[in-house]
Amino acid sequence: MTIDITTTVHLFVGHVKNPLDLGEPEWTGTLGEFWQSNQEAYPTWGDIRPLLDELDEYHHAHIGGGAGGDFTICTASFLAAARARTEGQGNG
Repeated sequence: MTIDITTTVHLFVGHVKNPLDLGEPEWTGTLGEFWQSNQEAYPTWGDIRPLLDELDEYHHAHIGGGAGGDFTICTASFLAAARARTEGQGNG
């Protein structure tokens, strides 16, 4: 799967490897919408490109860490796979 601005992502408050540990996402939308609403942090394509590369490789990434807090962003497919694993273990 290639990550681009049409990819659906979920944003969680906090940082863990399994987003399900953080409950429900605080925000869901496309990467394009995320970029548009975060122009101060990512003013150019070059600024957001490392995040896209990390999502393309790992399907989740840690962002923030400053005064704005820690966040986990993940692709919809990553979240679906995490939910499937949890349900497969009888936890869902």
